[in-house]
Amino acid sequence: MTPALEPSAPAPARRPWLRGVLILGRLLGVLALALAGYRWLYVPEPSPPAPAEEAEAAPQAFPRFEGADLAGLTPAQRAVATWLGNKYRVAPEAVAYLLLEAERLAPLYKLDVNLIMAVAAIESNFHPLIESPVGAQGLMQVMPQIHAYRYEAYQQKNAALDPVVNLQVGVSILRDAIKLRGGSEDAGLIFYFGGDGAAGQRYLAKVRAEQARLRRVAAGEDVPIR
Repeated sequence: MTPALEPSAPAPARRPWLRGVLILGRLLGVLALALAGYRWLYVPEPSPPAPAEEAEAAPQAFPRFEGADLAGLTPAQRAVATWLGNKYRVAPEAVAYLLLEAERLAPLYKLDVNLIMAVAAIESNFHPLIESPVGAQGLMQVMPQIHAYRYEAYQQKNAALDPVVNLQVGVSILRDAIKLRGGSEDAGLIFYFGGDGAAGQRYLAKVRAEQARLRRVAAGEDVPIR
């Protein structure tokens, strides 16, 4: 005789709010995936900094040109810087800065410091941004196209317009010009000028006269600026 089956227990009643939570969770998951896909496909990467922003953080292209403290100079240096400043209407502190550099270069190239300053005076009147009709630039009026290789070591754009760099390059050119003319300073100066004949002789006379005046100023003489 088959035993009678016990009646099964009734299924627990489902909670309606739980079903709603599950559905909402699925919808939120699908929405999150959709947003992630949209961002990956359509949102651009952050753009790099604008050139102006980069320029603000970049170092200066040229070494800082600073004036020398006149109070810290010797009487001879101060007299020369002041005399040249008055004559050429430039700041004596700036001339003093160049004078100190010329004094450093003079023994290295076996040149008189007054000769270096005289060449700068006659070439540019101590105006470092000047350019000649033929393209010679700066304090020592160097042709950047011809002497481009001399500027390579400085690794800076428009180095010819930096007064100290231009002075250094100009002095090296003058030294080489003197060597090419058998060690004669006069012949080297004319060669540096780039012209022979009467024009070369006039240039030589101007440089030598200015050199002589600077020697007198450095010695303490009262030399007229005109």
